[in-house]
Amino acid sequence: NRIRDLTPLSGLQRLWALWIIENPVEDLSPILSLGNVHDLKLDGAQKNLPSCEEVLAHIESIKKKKR
Repeated sequence: NRIRDLTPLSGLQRLWALWIIENPVEDLSPILSLGNVHDLKLDGAQKNLPSCEEVLAHIESIKKKKR
C-alpha cells in the first residue's frame, strides 16, 4: 500500500489498531482526534512525525478531556 493521506480515517468513531509500516504517511494530524486508538505502530518510513509514544500520549490527553 502507498497511503499518504489519513484524512478519511478522521471520521471513524473507533479504531482499535493502526499500523503504518513501510508507508510514506507524512501527516498524522487527521488521526490525532481519534480517542480510541489502542494499538498504533509506526516505522521509519514516515518523515518528521511525532513518535508513536507522543501520538498515543496526545490521544490519551484527548480522552481525559472528554471525561
